[in-house]
Amino acid sequence: MADNMLGEKLYEAGWRQGVLLPALPYSIIYQVNDPLSKIAKKVAKQSAALELKQREVLAAADLPPYTIGVASGITREGDHLVIASQDCDIAGNLSEEPNVVALRAFITENANILRYADSNSSDYFLLDHHRGLVAKASIMVLIEKPVLIDLTPEPGVCNETTKQRFARWIAHHFTRPAFHESIVGAVISPILDHLSQMQKDNDPDLGALDMVREVRLAKIVGRPPFEVRLLFIIPESGLPDNGIALARLVARIGGWFNPLAARLVAWEARHLYEITVGDYLDTERFYLDHYTYRGQTVQGLLPPPNI
Repeated sequence: MADNMLGEKLYEAGWRQGVLLPALPYSIIYQVNDPLSKIAKKVAKQSAALELKQREVLAAADLPPYTIGVASGITREGDHLVIASQDCDIAGNLSEEPNVVALRAFITENANILRYADSNSSDYFLLDHHRGLVAKASIMVLIEKPVLIDLTPEPGVCNETTKQRFARWIAHHFTRPAFHESIVGAVISPILDHLSQMQKDNDPDLGALDMVREVRLAKIVGRPPFEVRLLFIIPESGLPDNGIALARLVARIGGWFNPLAARLVAWEARHLYEITVGDYLDTERFYLDHYTYRGQTVQGLLPPPNI
């Protein structure tokens, strides 16, 4: 039986939030007639003959056929997992915290993923820019702590600052605001549609977002036309051109709204130490990758996660 104090031993051995381990197989429950993920499609294809036999047996017994399957595998050779659990949970007693949570991590040269994983994506996080190492939130794996005994933690996040940002990103992923559909349609969708087109056109004005750490939207009340106030969180060092490029981009954003639905009335670019906690909490962060509007995906600067 595993030692109840195993968590402390794992922590002492170097297991921390943000470290890597090999890509262990993860499981997903899928609808056998319509598998969506890569591993589900692979397993469904391999087991098609077996499922057919099962259905024949069940039909003969006047029982409903299987409609749900469980697939296990890894997304891609060469992938890793990155520990997402907090350090205190890793060190916790097995009786209270028997598992750790990990996310898919992979190395990429995709310039768009690297660009926005560093700031404004809810699905991707840049763990190490030197290696092009990125975490992906859409694949989450639950691992019992004893599994880690025979594994060696590998470097993941490149420094302590990145580790702190990684922790905040994980937390934000589960607190991502659910904007009302009317706001998505009037405000967010026009912004993402135009940014996506700028990306396709290699528009140089899009580079103004490279130094923006967050894009936040002041809480909207009332009826259309909505008054839009944007807050751009920038590094404490400021913007290299004193904000000229960002101002040019914001001027274009102001022309993207249907005047009957929304209008841009104000915007600011500030670092975190220039604003009060109250002012920060009066805004909601919105990510620039994608949203859902009336059942359809609004394409942003990064594609929806394909698992």
